[in-house]
Amino acid sequence: GAVIEAGDKDLDTILSETEESSTVIVDFYADWCGPCRVLAPILAQAVKENGKTFLVKVNVDVHEETAAKYQIASLPTVAAFRNGKIVGTFIGSRDKNFVGKFI
Repeated sequence: GAVIEAGDKDLDTILSETEESSTVIVDFYADWCGPCRVLAPILAQAVKENGKTFLVKVNVDVHEETAAKYQIASLPTVAAFRNGKIVGTFIGSRDKNFVGKFI
């Protein structure tokens, strides 16, 4: 249930260091994005409630190469990774129930 800013470590490093039993939720966002600001506390709370997940926040304006690598075209984009591979995604702000089920 931890929150990590991608600036602390490269996303690929974070994904490779995560235990196989853990899911990494990646929030691709931008500071100027209103729906991103709405979704952020919902994601943080859902991850905190689930002890086996980690939330990694990737600011696409700062980490443009990472955003390009994962073909992020809309914000917010949330991706779930397990064993370094994407196992699910959604785009746009969602409510607490949807986010809880996604995680």
